[in-house]
Amino acid sequence: MKRGYDLMAFLVVVLVVFGWTNASAADFGATRLRLAGSGSLTHRMADCAKEFNQRNPDKSVMVTGGHTADGFVRLFDGSAEVAMASRKINENEKREAERKGMKLAEKIVGYGILVVVVHPSNPLKELTVEQLQKIFQAQYKNWSELGGPDQAIQPIVVDDPKSGTVFHFREDVLSGKPFPTGCKIAQTFLTLTALVAQTPGSVGFCHTRDLEVMQLKGKGEALKALALKRDASSPALAPVRPASGESSYPLMRPYYLYWDANANAPLIRKFVEFCSGKE
Repeated sequence: MKRGYDLMAFLVVVLVVFGWTNASAADFGATRLRLAGSGSLTHRMADCAKEFNQRNPDKSVMVTGGHTADGFVRLFDGSAEVAMASRKINENEKREAERKGMKLAEKIVGYGILVVVVHPSNPLKELTVEQLQKIFQAQYKNWSELGGPDQAIQPIVVDDPKSGTVFHFREDVLSGKPFPTGCKIAQTFLTLTALVAQTPGSVGFCHTRDLEVMQLKGKGEALKALALKRDASSPALAPVRPASGESSYPLMRPYYLYWDANANAPLIRKFVEFCSGKE
């Protein structure tokens, strides 16, 4: 019986892929839409796409994750109609859009935050942004310097130049400077959260979605998320994903969709408008 189910699943995948790969160029943007890019946005856009497809059975939206930079590459090479980004487009990408004859439209479709996580044995509950900066610049090397235990600080980071999340952390916390050599490097944010959970004295940063994944796996107590203060006189704010841009949480960033405004693709505008109405 299982073999029969496996065969049926294989045939469904083949039919779906065949249907997408054999669509005409006119289909994309008219009845079919491809989004690609930021992993921070992938889950949210996939949920929007699922609901949108259910409400519009004659349309089909497909979402592919990766990194912000990947989304722009795919937008420019024509393998996606919409780029998902967790940072604003940069100057090189703007020049490439001009070279391709594209007039890019931009829409904020939500907001996310960067969460600072430590091993659950760490008694600290909060940090200021300046303290966080000094940790990731190796100016603080022991938790006792911050009122914690006499224990070495082990920063763990994802250091991927294509990641919008990494870009924001380096810009907002490190003023654009690279991570110090003492940082342990994780390949993905899910790997990072697992390493922090296993390493007393460690500290890292991730998305709220990474914490949700840990909770879904029944490992919600394996990490401790710290509250952040903009400065010593500011209130400590818990890392709660905002529904709008009005939050005072220090490490918040907008999520963007980009597409070619010159394209005759009403489905893009319809889907973007649909997503904009979601929290």
